[in-house]
Amino acid sequence: MKVKCSTVRIDRMREHLAHASRPEWKFFVDTCLLVTGASGFIGDHCIRAASHDFERIVAVSRHPRPASDKLEWVTCDLLEGGTTELIDSIKPTHLLHLAWETSPDKYWTSELNQDWLKASLTLIEAFHNRGGRRLVVAGSCAEYSWDHGICREFDTPRPSNTTYAQCKSALFEKLEASSLPYSWARLFFVFGPGEPRSKLIPYIITQLLQSRRAHCKSGNQRRDFVFVKDVAKILVHLLKSDVTGPINVGSGNAYQIREVVSRIADQLRRGDLLEFSSADNLPSNLVQADIDRLITKVGIAPGYELEKALTETITWWSDRLAVESQAVGDEPHANDH
Repeated sequence: MKVKCSTVRIDRMREHLAHASRPEWKFFVDTCLLVTGASGFIGDHCIRAASHDFERIVAVSRHPRPASDKLEWVTCDLLEGGTTELIDSIKPTHLLHLAWETSPDKYWTSELNQDWLKASLTLIEAFHNRGGRRLVVAGSCAEYSWDHGICREFDTPRPSNTTYAQCKSALFEKLEASSLPYSWARLFFVFGPGEPRSKLIPYIITQLLQSRRAHCKSGNQRRDFVFVKDVAKILVHLLKSDVTGPINVGSGNAYQIREVVSRIADQLRRGDLLEFSSADNLPSNLVQADIDRLITKVGIAPGYELEKALTETITWWSDRLAVESQAVGDEPHANDH
């Protein structure tokens, strides 16, 4: 079930945005964007979204990668040091900091969260000391209490019940106390092409595409799913904005997980393969972004409807599985030699 309580308000804000004048981006010349976490799910989309907005884009990876006409890769493990030298050599004017601990099922409690907090502070300090103009950092809706339904940047409590949330909140509070020109993007439930296969939506899609049963819990929870291409567009827009502080990055709508999963099955016509757990009857709690500040202050709104976003994601995974299947078929067999 979709939560409809704020749909009219969001539509009105989007209408207002469509008629509002938007300042043009005039700083393309002599700009250099540094992106951490660039090889990750969200980072890959951000690089594409930023390709026409910055004169130079430099992406950080722990492993060597080939450069392209517009994109430079530098090899650096931010947890191992060398951050100051990295900033000195690149001299970025803008920094999009996405890198963090994201290992599935581990990141909530991993001690690496503390390491990422320290490394992030070092990186941001070096960026500021070398004259960096604009900083955008990826926060998380996990910082909020999930007992309050609709999450608002300045009103919803942030209890930080996990190590992950504690460290994200600690970094945010450091930035709040500083004079840095920054935005803190609290990302909600991001999905789309390239998401790790173990996550809910890729799992359901790949199981059904391969005619396998897909097991899901009760699916009663309502979550704000936001398409990764919208997230990338918003993060790049924030880099060009002068709005400071926390910004919710969500769709502004929430759907029952059961409905999202069922929509995938409907598109693939494989509802017969879905299995919902009746024993695991989790509470139907709501986690939804209030995106009033995103629309009225930042001047941008998500553009994808859920159905279209799911269609693009399904198509991407269908193509990906076809390539993987072809690669397996092309492997030499023992009796070929």
